[in-house]
Amino acid sequence: MPETAFSLRAEMLLNVGCAYLESGRIAQAHSTLTEALRLSRTGQQKRAEIFASYFLGKVSLAQGRLQQAFMQYQEGLHSHSDVPIAGVLHVGIAEIDYERNDLESAKRHLQDALHAGEQGGEIKPLVYANIALGSLLTPQEAVQRLEYATSLTSWTLLYAWQALWWLRAGHTSMASYWLEDTRAHEAQLSEFERLVQARILLVLERCEDAALVLDSLQANALESQRHGDVIRILLLQAQRKKTQGKWDEALQCVAQAVERGEREGYIRTFLDEGEPIYQLCRHLANQHPENRYLQQIVQQFMKIVLQPVLLPFGETLSQREVEVLQLLAEGASNQEIAGKLFLTTGTVKWHVHNIFGKLDAKNRTQAVNKARGSGLLGKVQREVKRM
Repeated sequence: MPETAFSLRAEMLLNVGCAYLESGRIAQAHSTLTEALRLSRTGQQKRAEIFASYFLGKVSLAQGRLQQAFMQYQEGLHSHSDVPIAGVLHVGIAEIDYERNDLESAKRHLQDALHAGEQGGEIKPLVYANIALGSLLTPQEAVQRLEYATSLTSWTLLYAWQALWWLRAGHTSMASYWLEDTRAHEAQLSEFERLVQARILLVLERCEDAALVLDSLQANALESQRHGDVIRILLLQAQRKKTQGKWDEALQCVAQAVERGEREGYIRTFLDEGEPIYQLCRHLANQHPENRYLQQIVQQFMKIVLQPVLLPFGETLSQREVEVLQLLAEGASNQEIAGKLFLTTGTVKWHVHNIFGKLDAKNRTQAVNKARGSGLLGKVQREVKRM
């Protein structure tokens, strides 16, 4: 078979495999992408091989096999670390690191992905990395990242991500507009888009509508053995049942999610659901003190419940301001702070302005000196270590 034929067939299979993946048809996605990987290797098509490896990792993630996905990404990077498009594999590893709550490693891999995309002029590593960065930023900052991503591509799934972060930023009306827009093409929605629909419906307390979406998603995920997706759906079901006053049923959903998540060590999937799931996990942990994994989840929940740093003047510093103040004390410039925290320089200037106001300082030196003089900086450093 001519080299061009290998390339064309591999690309075609990649597109088909991705369509299967988005629709939740995991078995078909796996077989199609595996064949795409074989053809791309036979035809020495590096780009197609990298994407086949990336999406096969996504298949493993949907199945709840974190370690298998990690090994697929690592293998791809080992073979093609010099190719800019391999930045997508860094994104894949970052997502697994994030799930395991290794946030520093996740940040490093996302920096590598951004660097690869920028240096090589590759859009997909930039888009995927900016989506993944949302989980490491505030909801408002995540929205800014997604606005940048939408300027790079017309990928419709980005609008679902925007709706998700609007929701988490408290812009329920914006998320609701997206929800209403999806009504016109319900049959064409991906599994992820339907999951975002369910989240919005829960916030709107339209529990019966959310139940219709979640029950359908759960049945499909169970049938196709997408265990990773089942965990997320169960946690949303738990929140729905808790809202409806069905406490025992909510606990059962969380218990099932814990049972499914233990083997691969899921952490952030639980933590990111916030206070409702924390309450349920804590209740279960009290009932089952022998369950080490459940105890670990509760301990991690407690670590991320970061209290704002109280200033002597009655003001408080937000979590982001705590991080910025620490970097100011280290002498970092606005641009350096932006790079370390994945922010724009404009956002950094806004945080610095707020810090100056709360500390009644006119410049950086004065702000740092006041923080040190009041004993605040030592407290800030302790809070940063906890994060």
